[in-house]
Amino acid sequence: MTTLNVQVNATERDAYQYGGSPGNTWNDWGFHELGVTAFQERHSGQIFEGTSAISGQTIDSGTIQFRSNGNHPTADLFEGDFSCEDVDSPADYPDSTPTNGIISRTRTTNQVSHDEVDFGTWSAAWFAYDVLGGVGSPLQEIADNRLCTKVGVMWIASNAVGSKRQYTSYEGLAANAPKLDIDYSAGAGGAPGPRFFGTSQAGFGCVGGIEFGG
Repeated sequence: MTTLNVQVNATERDAYQYGGSPGNTWNDWGFHELGVTAFQERHSGQIFEGTSAISGQTIDSGTIQFRSNGNHPTADLFEGDFSCEDVDSPADYPDSTPTNGIISRTRTTNQVSHDEVDFGTWSAAWFAYDVLGGVGSPLQEIADNRLCTKVGVMWIASNAVGSKRQYTSYEGLAANAPKLDIDYSAGAGGAPGPRFFGTSQAGFGCVGGIEFGG
């Protein structure tokens, strides 16, 4: 098994977005939010580089880490779903606009619900959630079907009322930006790539016996 540890490495790869119409996406605040405040959902997204090695592999575990920016008790109502962006290489997040924000992006079919009990009580510390890996997981889905040049992780709020949680963003302090830890093994992933056939098939181009597509 191999472990891959990556961290958000740019302001435009760490953002949150108001719910609603939808609202604007923001990437340049010192803290970002998950949850609900003033009856508006707060959706969160991070993009991680250096992840192409997981394409086609078996994802044993996938852990997202946040550095809390305050105290948030378990009693605060809080619910949403973790997923990955279903593309080969997610585009950076814009600032001060809803265009190409978090909630408009294509998410994996596999998603993992997490509520206030799952998150636990937050204080000024790191909190890690092993929710993205394993059989039928968001990371396994993109490892099977995408090149994984970058990995986008999203948390979409699903409750209309409740509380929010704040974490330190890349803009706030790069060393405390969100992290992604992936354990993977050589496996039966189905990532896109060249495949070998004797002749061309409909919908594909075949050059020298190598079929490109998928």
